[in-house]
Amino acid sequence: MIKYFTALVGLAVLAMGVALPMTASAQQGGSLAGTSWELTQYAVQKSAFVPAVGEHHPTIMFSNDGYVGGNAGCNSYGGPYTQSGDQLNIGTLISTLRACLDQGVTDQEHLILSVLSGDVAATVSGNQLTLSSPAGTLVFAAAASQPNGPGTPGMPQTGLPDAGWPLLLAGATILVALGLVVRLAVARE
Repeated sequence: MIKYFTALVGLAVLAMGVALPMTASAQQGGSLAGTSWELTQYAVQKSAFVPAVGEHHPTIMFSNDGYVGGNAGCNSYGGPYTQSGDQLNIGTLISTLRACLDQGVTDQEHLILSVLSGDVAATVSGNQLTLSSPAGTLVFAAAASQPNGPGTPGMPQTGLPDAGWPLLLAGATILVALGLVVRLAVARE
Protein backbone atom coordinates (compact mmCIF):
# COMPACT_ATOMS: atom_id res chain seq x y z
CA MET A 1 0.00 0.00 0.00
CA ILE A 2 2.83 2.40 0.84
CA LYS A 3 4.50 1.87 -2.56
CA TYR A 4 1.18 2.77 -4.26
CA PHE A 5 0.88 5.90 -2.14
CA THR A 6 4.50 6.91 -2.90
CA ALA A 7 3.91 6.43 -6.64
CA LEU A 8 0.70 8.45 -6.41
CA VAL A 9 2.42 11.33 -4.60
CA GLY A 10 5.11 11.36 -7.31
CA LEU A 11 2.43 11.49 -10.02
CA ALA A 12 0.62 14.26 -8.12
CA VAL A 13 3.75 16.40 -7.94
CA LEU A 14 4.37 15.85 -11.65
CA ALA A 15 0.76 16.65 -12.57
CA MET A 16 0.72 19.80 -10.45
CA GLY A 17 3.99 20.96 -12.02
CA VAL A 18 2.53 20.54 -15.49
CA ALA A 19 -0.78 22.22 -14.61
CA LEU A 20 0.64 25.31 -12.95
CA PRO A 21 0.07 28.48 -14.99
CA MET A 22 3.18 29.98 -16.54
CA THR A 23 4.28 33.58 -16.18
CA ALA A 24 3.49 35.84 -19.10
CA SER A 25 6.10 36.84 -21.59
CA ALA A 26 5.99 37.29 -25.31
CA GLN A 27 6.62 34.06 -27.12
CA GLN A 28 9.53 33.56 -29.48
CA GLY A 29 9.24 35.78 -32.54
CA GLY A 30 7.55 38.55 -30.55
CA SER A 31 4.05 37.08 -30.68
CA LEU A 32 1.78 38.28 -27.88
CA ALA A 33 -0.59 35.34 -28.39
CA GLY A 34 -1.21 33.43 -25.17
CA THR A 35 0.12 36.15 -22.86
CA SER A 36 -1.48 38.29 -20.15
CA TRP A 37 -0.36 41.58 -18.64
CA GLU A 38 -1.19 44.03 -15.84
CA LEU A 39 -1.02 47.83 -16.23
CA THR A 40 1.69 49.47 -14.13
CA GLN A 41 1.81 53.01 -15.55
CA TYR A 42 0.47 55.17 -18.35
CA ALA A 43 0.87 58.53 -20.06
CA VAL A 44 -1.68 60.64 -21.91
CA GLN A 45 -0.15 61.53 -25.29
CA LYS A 46 3.38 62.75 -24.51
CA SER A 47 2.86 63.75 -20.86
CA ALA A 48 4.75 62.24 -17.92
CA PHE A 49 4.01 58.68 -16.84
CA VAL A 50 1.81 58.14 -13.79
CA PRO A 51 1.25 54.90 -11.85
CA ALA A 52 -1.85 52.83 -12.55
CA VAL A 53 -4.70 53.62 -10.17
CA GLY A 54 -7.50 51.59 -8.66
CA GLU A 55 -7.87 48.68 -6.30
CA HIS A 56 -7.14 46.22 -9.11
CA HIS A 57 -4.86 47.27 -11.93
CA PRO A 58 -6.24 46.94 -15.46
CA THR A 59 -5.32 43.86 -17.46
CA ILE A 60 -4.90 42.78 -21.05
CA MET A 61 -4.83 39.22 -22.38
CA PHE A 62 -4.02 38.07 -25.91
CA SER A 63 -5.61 34.76 -26.89
CA ASN A 64 -4.05 32.31 -29.29
CA ASP A 65 -6.98 32.72 -31.66
CA GLY A 66 -6.95 36.46 -32.36
CA TYR A 67 -8.89 37.96 -29.49
CA VAL A 68 -7.76 40.54 -26.96
CA GLY A 69 -9.55 41.36 -23.74
CA GLY A 70 -9.25 42.22 -20.11
CA ASN A 71 -10.43 44.68 -17.52
CA ALA A 72 -9.92 48.42 -17.99
CA GLY A 73 -10.51 49.34 -14.34
CA CYS A 74 -14.30 49.22 -13.98
CA ASN A 75 -15.34 47.43 -17.14
CA SER A 76 -14.38 44.29 -19.03
CA TYR A 77 -13.57 44.72 -22.71
CA GLY A 78 -12.73 42.54 -25.67
CA GLY A 79 -12.48 42.26 -29.43
CA PRO A 80 -10.37 40.98 -32.30
CA TYR A 81 -6.72 41.76 -32.91
CA THR A 82 -4.02 40.95 -35.41
CA GLN A 83 -0.28 41.30 -34.97
CA SER A 84 2.36 41.97 -37.59
CA GLY A 85 5.77 42.33 -36.00
CA ASP A 86 5.59 45.15 -33.49
CA GLN A 87 2.29 46.48 -34.83
CA LEU A 88 -1.13 45.50 -33.52
CA ASN A 89 -4.42 46.24 -35.18
CA ILE A 90 -7.18 46.08 -32.62
CA GLY A 91 -10.69 45.87 -34.03
CA THR A 92 -13.78 47.35 -32.48
CA LEU A 93 -13.82 46.58 -28.77
CA ILE A 94 -16.99 45.84 -26.87
CA SER A 95 -17.20 46.71 -23.20
CA THR A 96 -19.45 46.30 -20.20
CA LEU A 97 -21.11 49.52 -19.05
CA ARG A 98 -20.54 49.78 -15.30
CA ALA A 99 -20.09 53.25 -13.86
CA CYS A 100 -16.79 54.00 -12.15
CA LEU A 101 -17.13 55.84 -8.84
CA ASP A 102 -13.51 57.04 -8.86
CA GLN A 103 -12.77 59.78 -11.42
CA GLY A 104 -9.10 58.71 -11.63
CA VAL A 105 -10.12 55.17 -12.56
CA THR A 106 -12.64 56.54 -15.08
CA ASP A 107 -9.98 58.71 -16.75
CA GLN A 108 -7.50 55.81 -16.81
CA GLU A 109 -10.14 53.51 -18.33
CA HIS A 110 -10.99 56.02 -21.07
CA LEU A 111 -7.30 56.29 -21.97
CA ILE A 112 -6.88 52.50 -22.05
CA LEU A 113 -9.82 52.06 -24.41
CA SER A 114 -8.59 54.98 -26.56
CA VAL A 115 -5.07 53.56 -26.89
CA LEU A 116 -6.48 50.10 -27.69
CA SER A 117 -8.31 51.38 -30.74
CA GLY A 118 -7.00 50.69 -34.24
CA ASP A 119 -3.26 50.64 -34.88
CA VAL A 120 -1.08 50.25 -31.80
CA ALA A 121 2.72 49.97 -31.54
CA ALA A 122 3.75 47.11 -29.23
CA THR A 123 7.18 46.76 -27.66
CA VAL A 124 8.22 43.91 -25.38
CA SER A 125 11.31 44.30 -23.22
CA GLY A 126 11.83 41.48 -20.76
CA ASN A 127 8.61 41.16 -18.76
CA GLN A 128 7.34 44.59 -19.82
CA LEU A 129 4.90 45.38 -22.62
CA THR A 130 4.47 48.94 -23.90
CA LEU A 131 1.50 49.80 -26.10
CA SER A 132 1.47 53.21 -27.82
CA SER A 133 -0.90 55.13 -30.05
CA PRO A 134 -1.50 58.85 -30.63
CA ALA A 135 -3.85 58.83 -27.58
CA GLY A 136 -1.10 57.77 -25.16
CA THR A 137 1.14 55.00 -23.86
CA LEU A 138 0.32 52.06 -21.60
CA VAL A 139 3.05 50.10 -19.78
CA PHE A 140 2.20 46.59 -18.57
CA ALA A 141 4.10 44.02 -16.50
CA ALA A 142 3.80 40.32 -17.20
CA ALA A 143 0.88 38.92 -15.23
CA ALA A 144 1.45 36.18 -12.69
CA SER A 145 -0.42 33.65 -14.81
CA GLN A 146 -1.50 32.96 -18.36
CA PRO A 147 -5.10 33.20 -19.48
CA ASN A 148 -6.05 29.55 -19.14
CA GLY A 149 -9.70 28.85 -19.03
CA PRO A 150 -12.84 28.24 -20.99
CA GLY A 151 -13.51 31.92 -21.66
CA THR A 152 -12.47 33.84 -24.73
CA PRO A 153 -10.35 36.86 -23.77
CA GLY A 154 -11.91 38.84 -26.61
CA MET A 155 -15.37 38.84 -25.06
CA PRO A 156 -16.28 40.56 -21.79
CA GLN A 157 -17.51 37.90 -19.39
CA THR A 158 -18.25 37.49 -15.72
CA GLY A 159 -18.22 34.51 -13.43
CA LEU A 160 -15.35 32.66 -15.11
CA PRO A 161 -12.73 30.85 -13.09
CA ASP A 162 -9.46 32.69 -12.66
CA ALA A 163 -6.24 31.60 -14.31
CA GLY A 164 -5.56 29.17 -11.42
CA TRP A 165 -8.31 26.76 -12.46
CA PRO A 166 -5.86 24.27 -14.10
CA LEU A 167 -4.32 23.70 -10.65
CA LEU A 168 -7.78 22.98 -9.24
CA LEU A 169 -8.41 20.56 -12.11
CA ALA A 170 -5.06 18.84 -11.44
CA GLY A 171 -6.01 18.48 -7.76
CA ALA A 172 -9.35 16.89 -8.67
CA THR A 173 -7.59 14.52 -11.07
CA ILE A 174 -5.16 13.53 -8.34
CA LEU A 175 -7.99 12.80 -5.92
CA VAL A 176 -9.71 10.58 -8.49
CA ALA A 177 -6.42 8.78 -9.17
CA LEU A 178 -5.87 8.32 -5.43
CA GLY A 179 -9.30 6.73 -5.12
CA LEU A 180 -8.50 4.31 -7.95
CA VAL A 181 -5.13 3.36 -6.47
CA VAL A 182 -6.66 2.73 -3.05
CA ARG A 183 -9.39 0.60 -4.65
CA LEU A 184 -6.80 -1.44 -6.56
CA ALA A 185 -4.69 -1.88 -3.43
CA VAL A 186 -7.68 -3.03 -1.39
CA ALA A 187 -8.78 -5.41 -4.16
CA ARG A 188 -5.29 -7.02 -4.28
CA GLU A 189 -5.14 -7.59 -0.52
